[in-house]
Amino acid sequence: PGCWIAGLDRERLGLVAPQRWAGAAGGAVLGILLLLLPAGLAVLAGVYLRVGGPSDSMVAMTGSSALIQLPILAVGMAIAALGEEVLCRGLLLRYWEPLAGTWGAIMVSGALFTAMHAANPGVSVLGLLGVFLWGVLLGLVFVRSDSMLLVAGVHCGWNFATACILGLPVSGMHLAALSRWESVGSPTAKLLFGGDFGPEEGLVFHAVLVLAIVVVWRKWNSVSLS
Repeated sequence: PGCWIAGLDRERLGLVAPQRWAGAAGGAVLGILLLLLPAGLAVLAGVYLRVGGPSDSMVAMTGSSALIQLPILAVGMAIAALGEEVLCRGLLLRYWEPLAGTWGAIMVSGALFTAMHAANPGVSVLGLLGVFLWGVLLGLVFVRSDSMLLVAGVHCGWNFATACILGLPVSGMHLAALSRWESVGSPTAKLLFGGDFGPEEGLVFHAVLVLAIVVVWRKWNSVSLS
């Protein structure tokens, strides 16, 4: 809906049938790994500590109490990720591309994506910087692949790993999780690996996102970015 207003069609939105559902699954795996690799480093370094056990009395259900909610959350996250990507990367990026160039459109859509998270719980300047970097990466993946399902899969995978596997805040929000971890109380630990807003405000995760942006940019160099 609304695509015709922006002068866009299904092809420009990366929604041409038949869609490669394997791309969505592959994107989800990439998103999960992108989150879990630096998070695993934090666990090994003792920066992330496991808190509590199976419980439904914490900020959200944890452990066995949460199992029944996880499939529902996964579907909800997939729908939300696809909706955000169609809006930010599909409509907004493609609308601005003829006006600002591809890089300009990626930056504009990333800024608007960031603004959508500006009122989230625990928001911080570093958190918004992380969301912006995340938006730039997703925009670049979309432009390079022309696949809405791939970019939505990456988005959903990151959110699912953050909230449901590690029980960390995802943009400030706590959801049901298999286990629950948090940064130790040290300000340095929270600076490096995130605090109340989640991994997006951690400098280590910022570095991972920047590295991913460079890798995606260099990998698909057959596509010209103006």
